Amino acid sequence: MNTNTQDEVSDTQDIKDCVVGHRSNDNFFLTLDNATSPKKDNTSETHSFNGDTNSHSRQGGTLTEEAEQYEPEQSNNHSGTAGDDCADVTGDGGGEEGTLVNIDAAIERFRMNTAVRLKPICQVEYIRTFRLFAKSSDISRKTKRDLTGNNGKRLILEFLGTFPKPSWRYRLAMLKTFYISGLGYKEADWPIEPRRDLPRLPGPKPRHAPPDELVKQWHKALENEANPEFKLLWLLIAQHGWRPSDVLAISWEDIEYRDGKPWAVIVLTQKTTSPIIAILAPDVQEALMSYRPITSGTGRLLERLGRYADPYTGLSKAWQDIRKKWNLPKLNPNDLRHWVSNIGDRVKLSKPALAGLMGHDRKAGGWMSDWYNNPRTEAILEEQSEKLSQGPLGVLDPPKVELLGVDQEILELWARYMNDDISSREFGDKAEVIKTRRIRGVLPSKIE
Repeated sequence: MNTNTQDEVSDTQDIKDCVVGHRSNDNFFLTLDNATSPKKDNTSETHSFNGDTNSHSRQGGTLTEEAEQYEPEQSNNHSGTAGDDCADVTGDGGGEEGTLVNIDAAIERFRMNTAVRLKPICQVEYIRTFRLFAKSSDISRKTKRDLTGNNGKRLILEFLGTFPKPSWRYRLAMLKTFYISGLGYKEADWPIEPRRDLPRLPGPKPRHAPPDELVKQWHKALENEANPEFKLLWLLIAQHGWRPSDVLAISWEDIEYRDGKPWAVIVLTQKTTSPIIAILAPDVQEALMSYRPITSGTGRLLERLGRYADPYTGLSKAWQDIRKKWNLPKLNPNDLRHWVSNIGDRVKLSKPALAGLMGHDRKAGGWMSDWYNNPRTEAILEEQSEKLSQGPLGVLDPPKVELLGVDQEILELWARYMNDDISSREFGDKAEVIKTRRIRGVLPSKIE
């Protein structure tokens, strides 16, 4: 059996993280009413609020060039502008009944239709999978009738059979996206129903949150970090669980100020266009105020780090520089995303508040199911401020509370009451006696 080892996409790479950030710099203050029920005509200069990838003004040629530098098989170049109507820019690509599939046209259509949503390097992985499918199924001699229904199901299942089962989920996801965004088919034309047509597939391995001690080790080291960009990179990820693509896309214009200090970040995420609605912890506020004077104060927050972003992860290589500099154990941003989510559960943060903090997809985050009446932005920020006043990192070092002016005898009495050793009435009576002693300044031994 051919396993296509040279073209295999890493099973551990989650293709859903392949997102390129193109966004508007418009400053806005979201409510969940807008976030969960956007108007279809509410478009920005780069994308529509409802996630419509056909509405953007990015020039397609630049993205094509970026993608092709990583792609071993070059396709014919086509000129076109992604801002134009992407429905059919280079021929039908196989979208009409009785028309043979035009592979090059389908690839170019896919590039343009996914330019806003996918990173160039991720487009390459999708295209590579489509080319393998095209070669194994000889789809240049096929029509829509051959690629849909039972005929299409047979071709896809034969193609999947050449790969290890753990990669089938990702192959199917990539092919389905290509069917719709490249071949121009409707979602109803996709011939595979996994539960009906496929055997039970291995599920993704669950990822657990890193231990607190590991996060604390990084936190203690980075408290002494002199490089303001490194420190800010760490805090933005560790205090919010943001994706690297979101951190590198945040601009100064996305920051809300209160009393002259950075107060919150309200912006759309790069992956799902769900909103980030996050209160800023005191250490993040301080880091931003120290960093701003040495920047232009406009545009991308970490623009210089973003220039050296790893095309495969979207993360600035500075993260690895930080780890090497402080000789720290391995801890990835995705690990911190799991950790922040775990902290949110510990402090009983509601689903809308946690989803807003991290920029979760609003459906997965429970926006509608948790609060039927859709909490407003102010309510989310207030809850975050109340339950995470120092941010998730503050949970690692909770403030020590020292009770001043409380008699040890009253504390012991309270402990007995909480252990059900005495009744509430007994507790009240004895507390009154202790209170009387303190007022009179009489030592306990002198009053029964």
